[in-house]
Amino acid sequence: MCLATKFLAMAIVAPPIISFLFFVYSICFASVRGNPNYGDALEKSILFFQGQRSGRLPPDQQIKWRSNSGLSDGSAANVDLTGGYYDAGDNVKFGFPMAFTTTMLSWGVVEFGGRMGGAAGPARLAAARAAGGDAEPGRVVRGRGDPGADHRCWERAEDMDTPRSVYAVSAAAPGSDVAGETAAALAAAALALRGAGAAYARRLIAAAERVMALAVRYQGKYSDALGGAVCPYYCSYSGYNDELLWGAAWLYKATNNASYLSYLRSLGANDITDIFSWDNKFAGARVLLSRVLVMLILQKSLVDKDKSFQPFRYQAEDFMCRIGGDLTCYRWFDVQTKFCKSPICYIHKFLAHYLCQYMISSNHTFTCGNTLVTPKTLRALAKKQVDYILGENPLKMSYMVGYGTHFPQRIHHRGSSLPSLASHLGHIGCQAGFQYFMSSNPNPNILTGAVVGGPNQNDAFSDDRSDYSRSEPATYINAPLVGTLAYLAGSYGFAAVGVSGTPDYRDALTKSLVFFEGQRSGKLPPGQTLNWRGDSGLSDGSAEHVDLTGGYYDAGDNIKFGFPMAFTTTMLAWSVLEFGRQMPKELDHAREAVRWGTDYLLKASSALPDALYVQVGNPNEEHKCWERAGDMSTSRPVYKVTSSNPGSDIAAETAAALAAASLVFRHADVHYSNKLKETAVKAFAFADKYRGSYSDSLSSVDELLWGAAWLYKATKNSSYLSYAKSLGINSDSDSFSWDNKIPGACVLLSRDYLVQKNEEASEFREQAERFMCSVLPNSSSMSVKYTPGGLLYKMNGSNMQYVTTTSFLLSVYSKYLKASKQTFKCDNLVVTPAQLRVLVKKQVDYILGENPRGMSYMVGYGENFPRRIHHRDSSIPTIRVSAEAVGCDGGFPFLYSDKPNPNILTGAVVGGPDENDNFADDRNNYAESEPAIYINAPLVGALSYLAANFQH
Repeated sequence: MCLATKFLAMAIVAPPIISFLFFVYSICFASVRGNPNYGDALEKSILFFQGQRSGRLPPDQQIKWRSNSGLSDGSAANVDLTGGYYDAGDNVKFGFPMAFTTTMLSWGVVEFGGRMGGAAGPARLAAARAAGGDAEPGRVVRGRGDPGADHRCWERAEDMDTPRSVYAVSAAAPGSDVAGETAAALAAAALALRGAGAAYARRLIAAAERVMALAVRYQGKYSDALGGAVCPYYCSYSGYNDELLWGAAWLYKATNNASYLSYLRSLGANDITDIFSWDNKFAGARVLLSRVLVMLILQKSLVDKDKSFQPFRYQAEDFMCRIGGDLTCYRWFDVQTKFCKSPICYIHKFLAHYLCQYMISSNHTFTCGNTLVTPKTLRALAKKQVDYILGENPLKMSYMVGYGTHFPQRIHHRGSSLPSLASHLGHIGCQAGFQYFMSSNPNPNILTGAVVGGPNQNDAFSDDRSDYSRSEPATYINAPLVGTLAYLAGSYGFAAVGVSGTPDYRDALTKSLVFFEGQRSGKLPPGQTLNWRGDSGLSDGSAEHVDLTGGYYDAGDNIKFGFPMAFTTTMLAWSVLEFGRQMPKELDHAREAVRWGTDYLLKASSALPDALYVQVGNPNEEHKCWERAGDMSTSRPVYKVTSSNPGSDIAAETAAALAAASLVFRHADVHYSNKLKETAVKAFAFADKYRGSYSDSLSSVDELLWGAAWLYKATKNSSYLSYAKSLGINSDSDSFSWDNKIPGACVLLSRDYLVQKNEEASEFREQAERFMCSVLPNSSSMSVKYTPGGLLYKMNGSNMQYVTTTSFLLSVYSKYLKASKQTFKCDNLVVTPAQLRVLVKKQVDYILGENPRGMSYMVGYGENFPRRIHHRDSSIPTIRVSAEAVGCDGGFPFLYSDKPNPNILTGAVVGGPDENDNFADDRNNYAESEPAIYINAPLVGALSYLAANFQH
């Protein structure tokens, strides 16, 4: 798991301030290969989540090399924390990215579920799995597994012999960031899963409200409270205000509780951001709030002269302005770049398609300087990024494993790189797996759909599993991509890969959800597709006498970081909410992915309003091992945020995740939805009351905004909107990620203005469109960079997360613009929904193989995908093949082996190529070869969007 991608919920050391390179291209979309197969990529991006599953795998598990793992997760704290997702290539369930993954998956289902076709079910299931389990009052568990111990091992999740420590945030150890994200994830999942069970959706909403209450009441950064347990993996660099905004936004969307609107207003919309990620939700919350605003306007719920909500939309638009430019004409090989240790770690592009949707529904446009931005502009931007991921890049490599013929073969993922249990029954201990890690062979197990960290700023990618920043997939990379792929698939059709070059978005969607199965921690369900995974982390939480089993390992290790997990859950839920109708065949799976996250997040929230559990596992120990999750031999300490050690960022993110997930399940499982919403409220209250970032690095206001936005969505309580507005966020962020939620929050809230004509959300529309303009290549306010092959590039480390999140936001905003029949302007550039869709398609297509390397960066999608991903379980023989435990050091031969990973982590999107579109398929190159749940989660929605728009 890449250190850059793991700015996770608990113990992260703040990195240097990101310096962004501004690289403006003359863009002419003239690819002779045409569109990637977004439908195939969509299916694969969802399938990836099966490879990340923790816990007992279900009978229908498609990634057969995965088996049950983490079955005692939470036992250390006497709480059931089985299930959920391993965030990336390790066996830790980091609650922060898992919640974000859930939120993004849910958002993708909500916005584009109808475009997902057969991928909708798996997308919903992935979101459901990420959403997590029951919560204890006053506490949110945000991590399972000792990341330090886990990262010192290279072993399958099924072999985990590292400690399954449980980390939580609470009143005494607050984590508003992870709690807010958890609330968002639960609320979004409730919306995404509402058709699958009303009782479950109610349970999710109830939990989301409780977690949100915790986030709001006990504010603080969960990394401050948990220290080294989460840093330097998932530190809350952006603080927790974004998660509060994000969580409140999703809770409002899920509940229609006006108090969340008020809270959102109180948060304000003044933070300038150009990032949307598992750590920064400002952009995502603002895009979501733009949608809320659109709906309120359509429902005539606002007084025409009430302009207090406009700043959220303005900031959502500002975010768009900061990450792009004119997409009316662009070359397929142009790439947008921003610094990040892995190119796909920032996923803000995926906000474009959400904002695009909102703009369409409200017939809205905006300007970036003199450029008019329309839904088409945002759609084009999202397409461009997704196309890059799918192979439209200088390396012609798909950064989605299994997509296309040329994709990473050596991703940084334990389960994928180690022999599956079917081929190696013996236990592969902590150190025994390193022979596979060090091998140059392709990973034996294809983690289909996994999007790796991605290329560097020059589009270079080494396909080296040791380069985790590029080769490690993550759930929070895939999660935003799901929605974006659904959006692009719906916009550009579902043609098979061939002369036209259009990826099969539905297939990619299916695989992107399967990936979450590969990241699951806990006892795996009978239908587990990735049957090479096994149970793992079954005692997670026992250190705190709480059940923290379940959830997701965030990337290629065995740590459960609550921050990215919550963000993952939120994004999964948002994917379901926005695109659930676009993923009919995968909707159940998407809900399942959300629920796996929310089930865990509920457990993590069980101690609210006193604490929120934010991490299980010591990353310092974990990263010294290379072992399967089932063999974990490292300690599994539990980290939490409390009132004395606040984590407003992680608490608010948890609230956002729960709130978003509550909307996913509001019809399918009313009781569960209510529980999610209630917990989200508690998490947000905790985040708000005990202010502070859990990593004590950057502000958590983005999570507060994010959490408030989701709570506003989930509860329909206008107080959350008021809270969001009160934050006074006026961000020019061009990144949306697990750590920076401002663009996402603004896009989320912009819908209220665009579609519902709610003037209270106008500011979010403005910020959402600033974000869109910031990523549009021909916008005068573009502040991001593209690789020569056309991939948005933020950092040399899990860069794909920024590609998937941005594509997701572009898909959502394109949807909003189309629904509202609006466009917007980036200065003089008129941006239409179609333009946003084009960029989404471009980015997702790149992931799926439309790139210079012709490689799919989604494992298992296509024929050319990363074979050596930086993922412990993928790289170590499965427990079914080698039943003998692979100890901490026993797995390193697998890490260093040049052979392909024995277990295919289907759907895992690795970090991705470098800034020059180069990708080495080296599992040691974690920056490029490591997948992560927060990469995949936004991709679920993006793939659904693309499948609905481009395939039939």
